[in-house]
Amino acid sequence: MSEMIIGILAAAAAFLAGKVLLLHCSFKEITVQLREKLREDTNTKITAAVRNPQIRRLAAELNVELEHMRALQIKYLEGDQNLKMAVTNISHDLRTPLTVISAYLEMMEKETDPAKQREYLEVIRERTEELRQMTEELFAYTFFTGEREMILPEKTEVSRVLEKALSDYYAVFRGCRIVPEISLPEHTVWRMGNEKALQRVFGNILSNAVKYSKGDLKIRMTEAGEVFFSNRAPDLDVTKAGRLLERYFTLNQGRDASGLGLSIARTLTEQMQGKLEAKYRNGELQIRLWLPDVPEE
Repeated sequence: MSEMIIGILAAAAAFLAGKVLLLHCSFKEITVQLREKLREDTNTKITAAVRNPQIRRLAAELNVELEHMRALQIKYLEGDQNLKMAVTNISHDLRTPLTVISAYLEMMEKETDPAKQREYLEVIRERTEELRQMTEELFAYTFFTGEREMILPEKTEVSRVLEKALSDYYAVFRGCRIVPEISLPEHTVWRMGNEKALQRVFGNILSNAVKYSKGDLKIRMTEAGEVFFSNRAPDLDVTKAGRLLERYFTLNQGRDASGLGLSIARTLTEQMQGKLEAKYRNGELQIRLWLPDVPEE
C-alpha cells in the first residue's frame, strides 16, 4: 500500500515538475521573443506555444504594449523630422531678408534723392517685418523643445489685452493693406486667463491672419467674452482648416512658416482652461476663442 502511495506521489511530482519545466520554457521563449521585438523593427507578435491561460494573457498584454510603443516611436520620428524641417526652413529664410536689408542700407547711404530713400526705407521696413515673423517662429521652436512654464489662470481683462494686440499690429495691417473690421463690447470683459499667455495667443492668431488673409479681417468680441477672427481664405478647405491647429501643419511649406503658431495658441488656451477652434465656412477661415468665466466670490 505504501509503495502505491509513493508511486502516486512520484508520478504527481514528475507531472508537476514537467508543468514547471514547461512554464519555465514558455517564459524563456517569451523573454527571447520580447528581446527580439525590442531590438528589431518588426510588427510580428509574441506567441505562446502552451495553452496556459496566464501565459497567453501575458503574451497578449505584451503585444498591446509593443503596439503602443511602436505607435509612440512613429509619432516621435515624424515629429522629429517635422521639427528639423521647420528649423531648417527658418534658418534658411532668415538669410534672405538680412541680405536685402544690408544691401538697401548701403544704397541709402549713397542715395541723395529723398524719393528713392523713402522707397528703399519701405523695402527695409517690409523685410524687417519678415524678420519679426521669423523670430516668432523661433520662439515657437523653443516653446515646444524647452521646458514650459505652468500657466495659472487668473482674473484677466481680456478686452484690454485684445485692444493692445490690435494696436501692436496696426503698422503690420497697414503694410499689408488690411483694414480690419473690429467689433468690441462697450464694457470691460473679464475672464479667467493669463495676460502674458493671452498676448501670445492673440499675436499668433493675428500673425496667421496677416499671412493668409486676402485683404480682409474681422475681429469680434461678444459680451460673453468669446472672440471671433475671420478672413477670406480661398486656399483652404474644411479638411485643411481642421488641421490648422495641429503642430507643424502649414499651407506653405518652406515659406516663412513652421506651422507652430496656431498650435501654440491652442496649447496656451488649453492651459488657461479655455478652447480654441478653427472652422471653414462659406470660403472663410473662422477662429473662435473661449475662456472660462470668473468664478463668483
